[in-house]
Amino acid sequence: MKGLKETCKKCADQIMVKPISIMSHDTLAARKRLLEIHALMSKPIPIQYSFPLFSFNHNQTYILKYLGLVKKLMLENQHKRTDNPQVISKRNNFQGTPPERKPLPKLLYIQNPVVWLSNKIDFRFLRYSWDPSFSEEEFSRGARQAISTVTQMVSKNMFESMKPLLTKNALLNLRRDVEILWADEVRRNIGLKPEDVQLIIPRKIYLRSSTDKRLCDIDVLFIGMKWLEEHAFNTPLVFVDIVSRFHRNYTDGMAPDWTISAFKVRRFSLIPQKP
Repeated sequence: MKGLKETCKKCADQIMVKPISIMSHDTLAARKRLLEIHALMSKPIPIQYSFPLFSFNHNQTYILKYLGLVKKLMLENQHKRTDNPQVISKRNNFQGTPPERKPLPKLLYIQNPVVWLSNKIDFRFLRYSWDPSFSEEEFSRGARQAISTVTQMVSKNMFESMKPLLTKNALLNLRRDVEILWADEVRRNIGLKPEDVQLIIPRKIYLRSSTDKRLCDIDVLFIGMKWLEEHAFNTPLVFVDIVSRFHRNYTDGMAPDWTISAFKVRRFSLIPQKP
């Protein structure tokens, strides 16, 4: 009986308690190892152990060799499955880790040449007549950051925190649209990081001046794209089209700040990812 306990203890050390779903990707190697195991199990059995309810026969040396072969075969199979990228991707999806995603597609927008030229002339006039420090590149960078901040705050229902960024009317209209017109799916996934905004396209520049006021409004089109923030297979692509108006009062004595006087989401789409 003591010998049986020692044998069981050695068996427990040898066995890896996990299921074997696929013996090996190499059919010939797997067949060869199975034949070796069958040959070992076909050896004569000289030792017998008896229990009150049942009895079984085995040879201790052959059983340990058999378990060693099984363990070796399982380890080889595990290494082969680990080296297989398809198996890794499926296992990651099962364990809840995000799958590898394709790079975002590049967007191309061709603006009307007449509109493009008119905007360039207006930007040049703004710089040389009203604001020598104005830079279209710096304006686009600030507009990108502003739109990113607004969309992320909307996704978190932080409307009170948007007061410094939007005019009073713009904030009221945006909040009304979110509460009445937007689906909850749009609100939850509207948040864009600065790098998610792929295109920034000035549409129209309005310069209005009178005896005591100088006002500037710039309408800008933003096109954003990102993967939906879900850990799922074939995560869809989020496409967002936003039109916003940036306002600045160039009257003497006014703060040199740009504020958003209009914010409108024209399109929000979830595009399925092709496998």
